[in-house]
Amino acid sequence: MDLADFIKFPLSDKDWVKKIIIGCVVSLVPVLNLLTLGYFLNCLQLGMQGRTQLPEWEDWGELFKDGFFALLIIVFYLAVPIILFPVLSFIPIIGTIIASILLLLAGLMLPAALASYSFRRNFEDVLKIKLIFEQTMAVMQYYLPAYVTMVVVGSFSILIMSFLPVVSFIGVLLLFYASVVFFNLVGQLFHRYN
Repeated sequence: MDLADFIKFPLSDKDWVKKIIIGCVVSLVPVLNLLTLGYFLNCLQLGMQGRTQLPEWEDWGELFKDGFFALLIIVFYLAVPIILFPVLSFIPIIGTIIASILLLLAGLMLPAALASYSFRRNFEDVLKIKLIFEQTMAVMQYYLPAYVTMVVVGSFSILIMSFLPVVSFIGVLLLFYASVVFFNLVGQLFHRYN
């Protein structure tokens, strides 16, 4: 897989401008932005089918439902580390290290959990934490650079949106585009190596 070509794959869609703009606008509207999470699940699913293409913005009811379940998965995976973080921080140094490791593991496993859900749209699949951990480790050498890049791009995008409100749409555009590429890549990795 040529990474440069892969990063540019959304631009090969004849309707890429329309799809990206819809995604950016929808991402900005509270509650409606659940559609974006559903869209990212579709990106995952297309990746698991070996297809590098942008999904259509259709069946918004289904996108909203998928987005709601994606939000539940995110909350499920991040809740324990986030709840434990303040508690463990009372234990000098070691507590903070343990909490940070838990948060890092949850964050690393989260895309795999979303991939598991998107495969059959079955919430029970995200509860198979041992299997999801094993799947994540199986693709780690390919997945980790993409994950770190996504974290950096996401952080940069959020900084733009937070501190440069005049050009905040650029941050939204960058975050949405990077997410589409990332989730398709995750789908491809889990299709090829699991």
